[in-house]
Amino acid sequence: MLAERLPPERWKHRSSGFHRDENDPPLLRYIGKPLTMMVFKESYKDLARMESVIRECDLNWTIVAPPRLTDGPRTGHYRVTLNANVRYGLSISRADVAHDIVEDLNGAPPSPSFVFLAY
Repeated sequence: MLAERLPPERWKHRSSGFHRDENDPPLLRYIGKPLTMMVFKESYKDLARMESVIRECDLNWTIVAPPRLTDGPRTGHYRVTLNANVRYGLSISRADVAHDIVEDLNGAPPSPSFVFLAY
């Protein structure tokens, strides 16, 4: 099958929103995320390695990095930022993450990029 022999032109991957930056509330940035990263150290090392491999590839890649995922409904109302956490964005529903991924198929963000989503 031809599709199996041709490499994809674009790679989109869901990651974790646990990247620390200035858009995080101070308590989360200085206590919450460091403690979580200590507890789940091996998982976050694996996550960092995966993101590094994607960044080094020749594809147009997009990594979607939501914060805490909830089981809430799709609202279609969420904030999106490129290459930085959503300011004070602490959660988003899985349905809204899926909605964003499908919507991006029509109007993709610039690649390569990290896309952060949150309410």
